[in-house]
Amino acid sequence: MSPIDYRGDFVYGEFHEAYDYARFQNYIVETANLCRQKKCHKLLIDIRAVTGKINTWDRFRLAESVLRYYGWDIQLVVVYRAEELNGFVENVIVNRGGNIQVFGDPALAYQALGLEDRAGVVK
Repeated sequence: MSPIDYRGDFVYGEFHEAYDYARFQNYIVETANLCRQKKCHKLLIDIRAVTGKINTWDRFRLAESVLRYYGWDIQLVVVYRAEELNGFVENVIVNRGGNIQVFGDPALAYQALGLEDRAGVVK
């Protein structure tokens, strides 16, 4: 079963494995393709359960990939471990015109996408 699915008004991805740059690159491509296939402009990615740390260089390269594959029309919201949040990825993407928000609280992520009524879906 894929960790990525379409939920009617947004695409959702939830990942639980050890961090791997190539795998994350693949997830970016997969989620972008699903968004375009479903004509969906909202994407929620939950990476709180991913183990390991994402180093600064990988964060930069992933941010560049997000811009390349999502463009500026997909609203990306990410839920990550609060203790790992530093604003770097958001700054890289937003400074280049992209649309991303990163939260440590899934309820805030749903609110950012205008999906407050769906917040119970994320643990």
